This record gives sequence, structure tokens and C-alpha cells, in this order.
Amino acid sequence: MAAWSQDSLRDALRRALDLTLFPEIAEERAIDAIRNMDAIKFLALAPPEHRLTILYQNQDIIGRCNIMEDAFARAAFYYRVGNSQDHAILGSLIPRLNRVRLKKLSSSLPGVGPWTIYRGVAGKGRARRERGYSWTLDRERAQYFAGRSADLDSPSILRAVVQEKHILFYSDIKKDCFVLLPARFKVTAEPYRQPSRRKQLIADNPPGSASSRQISATALRISCP
Repeated sequence: MAAWSQDSLRDALRRALDLTLFPEIAEERAIDAIRNMDAIKFLALAPPEHRLTILYQNQDIIGRCNIMEDAFARAAFYYRVGNSQDHAILGSLIPRLNRVRLKKLSSSLPGVGPWTIYRGVAGKGRARRERGYSWTLDRERAQYFAGRSADLDSPSILRAVVQEKHILFYSDIKKDCFVLLPARFKVTAEPYRQPSRRKQLIADNPPGSASSRQISATALRISCP
């Protein structure tokens, strides 16, 4: 009887979950992860670029399992900056989050607030997303995001000074945070400085990437007269 109950649960989860973005080989393990209420394992089985979409597709069942905040903490930092779909998904998920529970999953903020945060933007009009959710404590990281797309002009660095109440989630690995700013919150634009070719190469090819092994030789050629 117990085995039949487990099978029934698996069948119900298989019908309820949207697994279309998972590799077929991972679908059964994804079902098991939700059955065990393991949001981290569930999303780890999916391609990183699809994790936020998968969370959105399965938000009802993930919410009923009380693992929405765990799933958000896993998926949110794969948010594709400048992607309108991901931006809309974040906007729809944030109101569903338990902020107290999410804060417990966050890294400890450095020092005592208020904190100065930065956001790199480019383009015109809505494409700039100056009220976006993803900010960083690292100005150079914001500068990288401002200038990484050759298709968008008018790059700029946005700066804001925030209190803890504005910060939804913080990761000390990337020094990135998700911020919810009031509509009239003051945001200041700072000038964008074009990084050197060497710095841009390193930013585009972080250590461990396939192309990073070629950086030293390329950077040497650039620095030589």
C-alpha cells in the first residue's frame, strides 16, 4: 500500500510539474527532488539559463511545498540582465516571497548600513531598466554590465544608497543583491569609463572558462608597445 501511495504521488507530481525545459534524462530525478521538497536539487538539474523560467512555470506547486524562497535563492542569480522575459518573471515572483524566510537564506551584508549599490545600464527608454532588481556592491562589476553590449548606446553607472529594508537578498560570492526600491527613491547616474582592452578581456573570460587560458598571451600583446 505504501509503495502504491508513493507511485500515486509521483504520478500526480508528473502531471503537475512543467518539465519541458529539463533534459529528459533528469525528469525523474526532478520529480523526486520536489517530492523530497528539495528546491536546490530540483533547479540544479536544469540548465542555468532556464532556472528562473522553470521556477516561474512551477511556482504554484513550489509555493505549496513551502520552498519558494529556497528556489528563488537558487534561480535568481541566473537572471539574464537585459532579458525582458526574465525581468518580468522577477517582477511576478517577488510579491510571492516571504521576505523574512528569504533574508535567512541571504549572506550577511558587509558591515553596517546604509550601503552604496551600483547598477550598470545602457540603451534608451525602457531598455535601460533603471529600476531593475539586480544591483551590486562592486562598481567595476556594474561598469562591466553597462558596457558589455555593443548594440546598446549611452552606457551609465547608477548609484543608490540603501538601507537593509530595501535589500531582498544578497550573495557574498558575487557581491550582488536583489533590491526593491520605492518608486520615488533617489538614484544617481555616474559617468561610464571605457575599460582597457585587457580588463575587458578578463571580464568577458573569467578564470576557469575555456577561453581564459588564452588571455595572458593576448593581454601581453596588448600591453606591449
